[in-house]
Amino acid sequence: MDTGTAFLSLMRGAQLAALLSLFGTLLFTLAVAPAALRAVPPATAETVRAALTRQARLGLFFALVLGIGWFAALPAEARDTWSGQALVLRTLLLLATLKLLPRAPITASMVAGLALVLQPALGHAGAQGGGAGAMLTGAEALHLLAAGAWFGGLLPLLLCIERLPSPQAALACKRSTLIWLASVGVIAITGVLQAGALVGSVPALLGTVYGRVMLLKLGLFAALLGLAVPGRLRFAQAPVTQAPITQALAVAGPPGARRRLRQSARVETAIGLAIVLAAGCLAALPPAAQQQPLWPFSWRLSLAALDDPQIRLRVALALAAAGVGVASAVLGSLWRRPRAALLVFAALLLVAAAPTVRLLLVEAYPTSYYRSPTGFAADSIMRGGKIFAANCAACHGAEGHGDGPLASQLPVRPADLTAPHLWGHRDGELFWWVSNGLQYTDRTQLMPAFAAVLPDTDRWSVIDFVRANNAGYSERTAGAWVAPIVAPALPVVCAGLPADAMQDLRGSVVRVVADGDAKGAGHPPAIPPQEGYKVLILHLSRAASAPLPAGECMAATPAAWGAYATLAGLPPDALPGAEFLVDPNGWLRAAWTPGSGRGWTTPDQLIAQVRLICTHPIANEPGAGHEHRD
Repeated sequence: MDTGTAFLSLMRGAQLAALLSLFGTLLFTLAVAPAALRAVPPATAETVRAALTRQARLGLFFALVLGIGWFAALPAEARDTWSGQALVLRTLLLLATLKLLPRAPITASMVAGLALVLQPALGHAGAQGGGAGAMLTGAEALHLLAAGAWFGGLLPLLLCIERLPSPQAALACKRSTLIWLASVGVIAITGVLQAGALVGSVPALLGTVYGRVMLLKLGLFAALLGLAVPGRLRFAQAPVTQAPITQALAVAGPPGARRRLRQSARVETAIGLAIVLAAGCLAALPPAAQQQPLWPFSWRLSLAALDDPQIRLRVALALAAAGVGVASAVLGSLWRRPRAALLVFAALLLVAAAPTVRLLLVEAYPTSYYRSPTGFAADSIMRGGKIFAANCAACHGAEGHGDGPLASQLPVRPADLTAPHLWGHRDGELFWWVSNGLQYTDRTQLMPAFAAVLPDTDRWSVIDFVRANNAGYSERTAGAWVAPIVAPALPVVCAGLPADAMQDLRGSVVRVVADGDAKGAGHPPAIPPQEGYKVLILHLSRAASAPLPAGECMAATPAAWGAYATLAGLPPDALPGAEFLVDPNGWLRAAWTPGSGRGWTTPDQLIAQVRLICTHPIANEPGAGHEHRD
């Protein structure tokens, strides 16, 4: 983050803090203060009301000044965007709040709330469209209103604790605690929704700057809860009386509770400000879900070992023992008399379970959770094939069996890249090995590092080709793809359809047809929709194309022919007449090649295949890389 971005982040966080203070103070004045001021002398009540008004005006002043400064610091081109317009609208709402504040406090609080909920338009939620963007915007708006009710109400609560007698201060604490409890629930639920959309995964949480700032924010939130719960509950136990003030002054709350709550409120305010500044920083960083996470550990969780029934049983027993151990530790911390025995028992169970649980851990690398940025594009697959032939085939062999001309000179035979175990490795692990090479146990170099030889895009293309080649080998030899594989991304030209890319055809079954040398020869018969399943035809052709029939598409890159030939395990010249089915989620699900004796030969067989893939979808989503069993 450069200096300018850091300055804007600080200004963003500071204005947000001022807005939260303004909204929280107005809400406290309307919902909490009246009951607490009812039994105090008029002069005292008026003094507190004036102090609350000054607090609201102070928040309003800083929100206005910081908003104008933020707008002035924006680049000129950014001022004409929706974010710049939202800042201008927020300034107008704050000016309206200033005019309404003394005469219409309810309306003023509503306008201040509107100014606060414009914040999503200035961050990541405003940059997303569609249903996901609407959900994120709504969640963040509720999150901010709840944060304003809690954080913004801390200074008014502190003011009441310091200026009101204990019974009335306790009443203010009780009423604000009701708001606080509701706010905590809303903040927790909406925070989870936002984290799911903007972080997305544990690797992104631990392996990106955005994720680590989010962890800092969560840690501060947990600390805030730890401070707030005991102080509020203890002081809220103070008796409340409607007796004359002379009697109320004699009523004392729990010993030291007032002093402790005052200290707690001050610390809560400081931590709350830190949380708001962290939120400002998050808004300036790219979301973790859009970044490649650098995994910080030398191991990662893998469920591949559970394929062995014996190991599955051992792991289940170990996890049960670990659960009993954790429960014993919790009981020991709560139950004083048998504490030592319970803690020792818990430690023994956890130590005994640890070796078996470790079977779920495998070696990891900093790039283990990288995802291929190519989208498994047809152009990338074909480029990767050329790079593989020039740099890898000498050892791994032309088809990837590990039988290249240099293989016999190596201390360990190169890996067979057509074996099923390839799919047990994540894209990021393959990228690490291609980039950094492999060494034998005595540090003998088994595979050279290509990071200095090939750019990132070429290394990812090699991985795309290796995946496609492996899939083609399994299709040719076993009649099926050994693992789910997404259909190659490619541009398309369609007749009468608003589609420019394969991605645009999602939602329909796509019947990919490799035409003969003359477009239209052996044109596949269309099949009617079956129980709502729409089937589109996508042509692959190496010859000049004739006009397409309405509702059909053509691959707009010559690489599509070679990519599908690779996925079918066929030489390009043997592809004419082959057909593939892509399900509505973009997965390759079935293939038919002339003379294979498999697939469909009649419309009824094709219809049955379409129904099968639509009624048995693949669980994981395309676009998440080729990740399996993790």
